[in-house]
Amino acid sequence: MEIGHDEKGKSIYRKRREYDLWGGAKVLGQRLRNVRRNKGLSHKVVAKLVGMRVSELRQIENGELDLHLSFVVAIAEVFDIRVSRLFHGIA
Repeated sequence: MEIGHDEKGKSIYRKRREYDLWGGAKVLGQRLRNVRRNKGLSHKVVAKLVGMRVSELRQIENGELDLHLSFVVAIAEVFDIRVSRLFHGIA
């Protein structure tokens, strides 16, 4: 089973709500995009390593999907960074 998908292969990510009061999804998505680009990795490569669809990764980078902790941990491992670096200053 892929991270972010249920046993039937359906995405468990939800569209970000319009009332995202803290704006964290957008900031976190921008950080993920910046780290991915700095590492020279494509959407396709990262999506495969993390076990998600390219379209979902793009939506996450654009702040359009809610993130699950399992994704954040997996992406931090792929990027070889600490999870705290992704969340630093967001609150």
